[in-house]
Amino acid sequence: MGPIKPSWLACPKKPIRNTFRKMSNKKTLLDRFADLSWNDIEAWAGGTIVSRGKKYQRQGCVADLAVTDDGSLIAWVDGSERYATKVAMDEDGLPASICTCPYERDCKHAVAVVIEYLQQVESNRLVPKARHDDGRLILLADEARDDDANVVSEDVRQDIDTWKQEICPGCRKTGPCRNPG
Repeated sequence: MGPIKPSWLACPKKPIRNTFRKMSNKKTLLDRFADLSWNDIEAWAGGTIVSRGKKYQRQGCVADLAVTDDGSLIAWVDGSERYATKVAMDEDGLPASICTCPYERDCKHAVAVVIEYLQQVESNRLVPKARHDDGRLILLADEARDDDANVVSEDVRQDIDTWKQEICPGCRKTGPCRNPG
């Protein structure tokens, strides 16, 4: 059986609505994700990147999706390597992202994360909160600093590479696991 095809996949211009609207009229940052249309997503990342991101999401490459305290989405995305990816909503109403992949910003991994979140909402599945000490946040903070400094010591890079490759004995996935055992 293939992945669920959410109803919002059918119409590229129709906003993707969250069926669980808040009682308040004020939109949360997560509500703004649900208001995205396919045209919005393509305006953000481009058609080719969106197509690749859809494929990654359909193949189940997004793991450990969570919501950060600031309303951003964070997940591991398996590609040629395992990448930490964070997506936030920008002031212009479009997503903005950072990823540990070579592309670094607004990549297919970020598109896959957004689509996975929207599918979770469509399926009425709760997306957990990320922990304050989530290792992905540390990796992505390092990535943001790399953009400014353009340097990471070899020791730090080796530590990150080792950490990304650790295998959880409970679920046998690489990377940190919230369900060890």
